[in-house]
Amino acid sequence: MGASTGTALAALKIGGRVAFERLARPKARRFDDVPCSPYAVTAEWLTAVLCAKAPGAGVTHVEVKPASAGTHERHHSPSRCQASSRA
Repeated sequence: MGASTGTALAALKIGGRVAFERLARPKARRFDDVPCSPYAVTAEWLTAVLCAKAPGAGVTHVEVKPASAGTHERHHSPSRCQASSRA
């Protein structure tokens, strides 16, 4: 396989994934998931990522609000957490 063929296949693979994410808007729920946008972050995913070593702790609410746009987009994400039952 030539370099240009490999590059074309990589571009098709990435383009296909981007199209899927724009159409399906998958939500991140498990530790291994990677959110495709700020709006894909869920309370389940934040709990898995932030509270893995704190049994009983968890994120109970996530909200995503646009904060600013320009050359970069920034989002504000107020969240509510439940404390661990461990002392």
